[in-house]
Amino acid sequence: MAITFRPVPRRGHLQHLLIGFSVALAVVAVSPIVFAIFGGVRTSVAPRSAFATAPAGNYAVAARPDGDSADVIVVSRADAPSSTLEITRVQHLPGYSPSGVVSPDGTRLALVVADGGTPVLPRASVVLVDLTTGAMTRIAGDVQPLQTPLWTPDGGAVVVTRSSVASGQRAPIQFVRVDAAGGEQVLQTVASASWADAVGFDGQGRLVTVVIDGRGSSVQRDGEEVMTISAHITRDWRLSPDGTQLAFIESNTDEGLRYLARSVNLDGGGVAAQQLTADESALGVAWRPGKAAPTYGTEPGKTASGGVQAQALTAAGFDIPLGYSQDGSALAVNHWSGASFAQAGEVSLQLVTDSGRAELPGAARFYGWSAR
Repeated sequence: MAITFRPVPRRGHLQHLLIGFSVALAVVAVSPIVFAIFGGVRTSVAPRSAFATAPAGNYAVAARPDGDSADVIVVSRADAPSSTLEITRVQHLPGYSPSGVVSPDGTRLALVVADGGTPVLPRASVVLVDLTTGAMTRIAGDVQPLQTPLWTPDGGAVVVTRSSVASGQRAPIQFVRVDAAGGEQVLQTVASASWADAVGFDGQGRLVTVVIDGRGSSVQRDGEEVMTISAHITRDWRLSPDGTQLAFIESNTDEGLRYLARSVNLDGGGVAAQQLTADESALGVAWRPGKAAPTYGTEPGKTASGGVQAQALTAAGFDIPLGYSQDGSALAVNHWSGASFAQAGEVSLQLVTDSGRAELPGAARFYGWSAR
C-alpha cells in the first residue's frame, strides 16, 4: 500500500517531521501531524450530482479543512484546480484529519479515521466515500490509525492492518482484507514488528508488504519474506506500475540523519540501490506511468545523479511528490517555499502539469486521482 503516511503539514515544521520519523519508529512525525477522528460516520447522504456530471479530465481528490473540527472532501480538475467541487463534509475531533486513497476506478475513496480510544491510543475505522453521491459507509472497525488503506486491483476490497496493545506490549499485526460489502479475511500476521504496511500488489496479484522490526526493513510477498531492503527505518514506499520494483526513502543514521532515495528489484533480489548521490537527501516517491525511474523530491540546489526530481519543476523552494494522474500528465506535490528541509518555509498542495503549476485553494491532504 502505498502507505504512505501523508501527514497534514504545518508551517515551518518539516524538519520536526523528518526527525520524528526516525526517532519514534512510527514512520510518521508527531509534532506537525494532524489526523482525523469521525464524530460519527453517516451511512448515507442526499445524492450529489456535481462530480457525476463534471466534464472529462483528471481530477485530484483532496481534503480542505473547514475549521478545526471538519474537513471537506473536494475534487479539482488538473487544468482548472481553483474550480473545486465539494463531495461531502466530514466531522471530526479538533485537530485531526483522515488518511485515505482513491479506488482504482476513481469512483470511491477509502478513508482510515480514528473514531475511538484516546489521542495517545486511538482506534480507527475504515469508511468508504462514493465520490459521485457523497454517501459514506463504515465497513470495518478497530484498525490501526496512522495508515493509508490499500485497494485491491479490482477495487472490490481494501487491505488494512489491525493490532492491539495490552499491558504495554504490541500484539502481532494482522493484514486484513475488508470487502466493500463489509466481509473480512485475515491475509497474514506479523509478530514482533514496530510497524507493517501494505504497499501494493505485484503482477501476479501477490500482496507486497514492508515490515519494520529490530533487523531494519524487509519486504514480504503473500507473507513470505523476499529480502531485507535496509538496516534502517524506511518510508514513502511505492511499487512500480508493473510491481517489480520498490522505491522508498531510507532514514539513514550512519553519519547523522539522512534521507536517502533507494530502489530495489523485487524479482532479481540483491541490495537496494542508491538512486541519487550519497550527500543528497530526498523525501517522497511517485512513479510516472510509462517511465522506468521513480520521481523523488530533493532539496533545492542539488544536482541528482539518477532518477527524476520533482524539485526541478520549480524555480523556488522544493516539492515532495505525492502521485501522478493515470495518464502521467499531472503530478500532485506538497510544495515548500523554503531553501532546505531544515528551513522548509510554508507548504501548499499544488498540481504540476506541462503548462505550469497551480495551488489547490485551501487543500491540505491529497488522496489520489479520478479520471473522467
